[in-house]
Amino acid sequence: MPATHASVRVTGRAVHETEVTRFDWPGVYIDFAFTGSSVELVMQDGQNDYDVSIDRGRPSLLRTREGDSTYVLARRLPFGRHEVRVTKRTEGAFGVANFYGFVLPPDGRPLPLDLPPDRRIEFVGDSYVAGYGVDGASPDCSFSRETENANQTFGAVLARRLGAQHHIVAKSGAGVVRNYGVMRRLADDPFMDYYPRALMSEPQPAWRTEQWRPDAVVLRIGRNDFTTMPHPTTKQFERAYYMLVSRFRIQYPNAHIFALCGPMRDRLPCEPIGRVVRRIHREDKDRGLHFVQLPSTLTRPDDFGCDWHPNATGQQKMADALEPVIRRQLGW
Repeated sequence: MPATHASVRVTGRAVHETEVTRFDWPGVYIDFAFTGSSVELVMQDGQNDYDVSIDRGRPSLLRTREGDSTYVLARRLPFGRHEVRVTKRTEGAFGVANFYGFVLPPDGRPLPLDLPPDRRIEFVGDSYVAGYGVDGASPDCSFSRETENANQTFGAVLARRLGAQHHIVAKSGAGVVRNYGVMRRLADDPFMDYYPRALMSEPQPAWRTEQWRPDAVVLRIGRNDFTTMPHPTTKQFERAYYMLVSRFRIQYPNAHIFALCGPMRDRLPCEPIGRVVRRIHREDKDRGLHFVQLPSTLTRPDDFGCDWHPNATGQQKMADALEPVIRRQLGW
C-alpha cells in the first residue's frame, strides 16, 4: 500500500509527495490497518530508529540500515484485523526518512483506520522534548542514536494518557536566543529559525499551520540559553521569549499555551519566563497562557539517562506534574 493510501495515516510534520512521504522531526508516527499474515515497511532511511507496535502491543525496536528499503514488521499473524504503528524515536539531526508504504502478502488487504482522536497537542522545545538520552543506562553515558526515544517523552506519555494526537517539534541544544555551547550571547540559528519548517533539516517547504491546529501548545525551551556561558542578558531573553509566545498566539488564537520550566532547580530561565507570562496577562489579558514550573521531583541518579537528561521514569514524572494542569485548563 503506498504511503498516500487511505488506510495509512502519518501524524506529525511531514511532506507528502506523489510516491513518498518525507519527515525528520522526532515522534512522527504512522498508523496502518489491514488483514493478512504479515506486514512489511518500505522506507529508505539509514540513520533513524523506530518503535513498532502491532495491535497496540509492547513496542519493538526497528533500526534502519543504509542500503535497505524493506523491513519485515510482523510474520505469522492470526487471521483478522490488525493495526501497526511505527513511531520515529530519533530527531532531525539523524536525517530524513523517505516512507513509501507497506507491503502485504497475497492474503492481505488494507482496512479503514479508526478516526483519530479529536484532541490535539503540540509539544515544542529542546532535548527534553525530543527524548535525548531517555533510554540511557545512567547519567554517565554519552548520547547516541540508540538512547534517544521520543516515544517515551513526557509529551508522548501525556498524549496517550489524554487520548490526544500529538506533534513533537523539538531540537536538542536549541534555545530561545542562544543554543547550547554557543560562544556568544546570541546564536545565529536559535530554535525559532527551525520551527517554521516542515522538515527540521531543510529550510523549505514551510509547514502550513492550517494543516493541523492544536488545542494546546506546550513550550519547554530556555534552559539551553543559560546552561553554559556567556548567558544572554535577561532583557535579550525576555524580549525573544515574548516574541515567541506572541507568535504562537497569532498562529493558534484559540489554543491554550503552557510555558514550562523545570524540573531542574534553576532560577534561570524560570524567573524570566514567569515575568513574560505575567506581562502578557497584564497587557493582553491572555488567560489561555499558563506558566508552569515543574516541581523538582527527579532524583539523582535514578531518574536520569545519558548526560543527565530524564530517562523514562523521569519523563513520566514530568507528565505526572503536567497532566492535571492540562486536564483542568482544557476540561479534559
